[in-house]
Amino acid sequence: MSSLIDRRTDLETSRASAGKIDAGQTLDNAPLSSYQIKVLLTATIVMVLEGIDIQCISFVAPTIVEDWGIDMGTFGIVFTSGLVGAVLGAAVFGPMGAYTSECCHPTTGWLPTEPRQ
Repeated sequence: MSSLIDRRTDLETSRASAGKIDAGQTLDNAPLSSYQIKVLLTATIVMVLEGIDIQCISFVAPTIVEDWGIDMGTFGIVFTSGLVGAVLGAAVFGPMGAYTSECCHPTTGWLPTEPRQ
């Protein structure tokens, strides 16, 4: 507990002496919050599930090819469409996420907090 108090005292001293807040130093000296841990865990779970999604098709592809009676070359369209879908999804939903994060309050979702100019 004393180290936390020492960090806050150092932070207050640096603020008073400089007149400005150094964001890097503030983040480095601040303790990790429960919200940050939740965000990190959520991002990790999403990445793991995305990896499982991509890997599953490569494991079941031989069985599907055998059951459907098609050659593996024809089944390449399935692999390609998965990657193209990921690229298009990032291209569409990435800017959409950037737009909504600028104009919408994070706790209310799609409810705008102020008009976008």
